[in-house]
Amino acid sequence: MAEPRLKKTRASPAHSWAVGKTMQVDTPGAVRLTRKYGDALVCVRYRISPDGSERITTVELEVDRVAVQHKANPLVAVKIYASETGLITLARAKGARYNGKTRLWRMHQNDAHALSLGARIARPQSKNRNL
Repeated sequence: MAEPRLKKTRASPAHSWAVGKTMQVDTPGAVRLTRKYGDALVCVRYRISPDGSERITTVELEVDRVAVQHKANPLVAVKIYASETGLITLARAKGARYNGKTRLWRMHQNDAHALSLGARIARPQSKNRNL
């Protein structure tokens, strides 16, 4: 009969230990570990148990590196009424600009949703009105 698989915990018991000291890879206390882990070593930490009776040494390792692909955050036109002065102030703080010709505010789509203005985003009109 196979042994039952143990459920892995999300964090080790040391996750609640306080960080006593963090050392970069080129500091004297980290040289031995730098030799062991090479370029993958990011830093070395000493952690102290909650009651202060023990100290453990932990290492932070780089295991993967990929380029970050940012999601598109296009500018959108949003309707904000002139009487909504508080909302206009918040929109300006997020970098929104007013277009007097269209009477709409231009801001990034994420900012419009953050201000709960997603339903007020103006849909672009088709350039070809025959469709």
